[in-house]
Amino acid sequence: MPFCRARCAYCDFTSWAISRAETTPAAYEAGLERLLGGLSELGFLGHLETAYIGGGTPSVLGQSLTELVARVASTGDAPPEELTVEANPESATAELLRAVHAAGATRVSLGVQSLDDGVLALIGRLHTAEQALGAIQGASRAGLAPAADLMAGLPGEEGGALARHIECVIAAGATHVSVYPLEVHGGTALGRAVSQGKLVLPDEDAVADELEEAARTLEEHGFHRYEIASFARRQAQSAHNIGYWTGTPYLGLGTGAASMVPRALYERLREHIPSLPEAAASLERFRLTCVSPPAAIARAEGPCELAFEVEGLSARAALAEDLMLAVRRTRGIGPELSASAREHLGSPYERAVERLLDLELLEAHQDGSLRPSASAWLVSNELFGALWELAPDEPVNLA
Repeated sequence: MPFCRARCAYCDFTSWAISRAETTPAAYEAGLERLLGGLSELGFLGHLETAYIGGGTPSVLGQSLTELVARVASTGDAPPEELTVEANPESATAELLRAVHAAGATRVSLGVQSLDDGVLALIGRLHTAEQALGAIQGASRAGLAPAADLMAGLPGEEGGALARHIECVIAAGATHVSVYPLEVHGGTALGRAVSQGKLVLPDEDAVADELEEAARTLEEHGFHRYEIASFARRQAQSAHNIGYWTGTPYLGLGTGAASMVPRALYERLREHIPSLPEAAASLERFRLTCVSPPAAIARAEGPCELAFEVEGLSARAALAEDLMLAVRRTRGIGPELSASAREHLGSPYERAVERLLDLELLEAHQDGSLRPSASAWLVSNELFGALWELAPDEPVNLA
């Protein structure tokens, strides 16, 4: 749902402010429902394990969001075990939260980012700290599992603020907390302000200190890191997020939405979507990004009308990707995946592991797994890069 009331100063996602959109969110939502129906009729969504309605800001739909939730919940043979809706606090009213839960949602992911009203205004957020905490409480009362997203490295935020914000969202009822470092992209309002010297960001060491303090605070309150940026109470981990890092196939619908499918599923999709190109027999995994604009989604009568960018991965490249994704999780590389890597990637894999063990970025455990060390979370790109470099070739751009 790539619409927002306004774009945040740091936003580099595929999204539009409603006032500048070429179609209405309601027409777009109706198009998504037709696409869901078409894929369901073609037999692609019989067993739907999880679903995630993201954005943008899905909650800008207001009560119409319940129609999309209900459509997703009724798409498979049975409702998905986990159905998450993203929302921003200013539009996540108590009434809407109760309605989306009644329609089939089980979780809500709230973009809190900060609980400092001055900082929120500076980065272009429309809500206040009071609204954010109220949305978390409202979600919990509605029967939804509340997840809160917070940011480290925000301009103007005092030392220790992030830890205090974490304590506040936990006290309000959040059972899942994600903490992301602010990323500054060129072309965004924040990027321009930084490049022009109008805004000074905390240095890397200060951000690292923030992230370490955040992790300690969450652990002290019974939250456990299960993924590089995500912490949860027991039984509150996001199954949908875990699917991304464990090779579970997923389909994404809507402008900018991503899919990852194995060869057999890609060939099935090609039978119904003419824009998908033929792929070499050596490619076994495919990443698709929907490039149909919002107006095209609003008009679409079925998936055959969608357009995609497509990348293909060989078996060896897919294995390297699995290794890279595995070390995003605290469970790391399991014995079975490691054995497969030794068999198919050979000595380059063994040398990479040896180097990462020497650098103390990986730790070998008695169960045969290789897990990221505590220090690896702050230099994770080095860990990811070392494993992705095992791919013998870059993904093949098909269309």
